[in-house]
Amino acid sequence: LGLLENVRVRRAGFAHREPYIQFYKRYKIVSPKTWPSYKGNGGAKKAAECILDTVGVSTQPYDQGGIIAWGKNQIFMKKPQ
Repeated sequence: LGLLENVRVRRAGFAHREPYIQFYKRYKIVSPKTWPSYKGNGGAKKAAECILDTVGVSTQPYDQGGIIAWGKNQIFMKKPQ
């Protein structure tokens, strides 16, 4: 993201953002569905959903009351824990 996009994302309150592939590579060990490799359809975005489901984080979109915003290439988290 460029400087202006970064400012907008931060002002919107999204403290953490990460490309799906990096999120998957970093956290794949916490889910039996994604460790050692994800075999489902949907690529890194679906793998990220599986990881979040496993740890009990709601995958409901932010505009529907969740803490996650699903971008084209990145996951945005409002309140990372």
